[in-house]
Amino acid sequence: MFNTHSTLKPELEESEEKAYDYALKLLTRREYSRHELYQKLAKRYVKAVALKTLRHCIEANLQSDERYADMLVRHMSYQGYGPLKFVQSCRKQGIESSIYQPLVEDTDWLTLALEVLRHKAPHYLDSTEPDTQPSYAQRQKIMAMLYRRGFPAALVAEAFESYTRSV
Repeated sequence: MFNTHSTLKPELEESEEKAYDYALKLLTRREYSRHELYQKLAKRYVKAVALKTLRHCIEANLQSDERYADMLVRHMSYQGYGPLKFVQSCRKQGIESSIYQPLVEDTDWLTLALEVLRHKAPHYLDSTEPDTQPSYAQRQKIMAMLYRRGFPAALVAEAFESYTRSV
């Protein structure tokens, strides 16, 4: 009967000082991409204030897409995700390829894929014998797990070959 949810948008603020304080509050907690920081600012402040605050943060080197991409590659590799997932995340956050491409090339994705296999593959194996080779179905499950984590097909095949030789 009564509408308890307001459909009106809250008023956007115009205070540059408040916008800058809010940006500092966000950036002291973690790194943000330009796109992500702008989206946060634009929810609370008018477009001109949000853009001016973002520009000020970039000029003061408080916000850096390079630092954000570096943090993201470390985080994603620690979580066991591959280069395709990393590139997808960078594109989603508006990071230019000239920033993330060197990080993709400098990271040892094969070693990471092998670490993920050593950690996750035993959960996919049914046998109690540690020296047995995985069946075709088990092999497919293990490889699909790496694909879902963002590893390209050639890297998955190479990592799986190395893994099966070491088992």
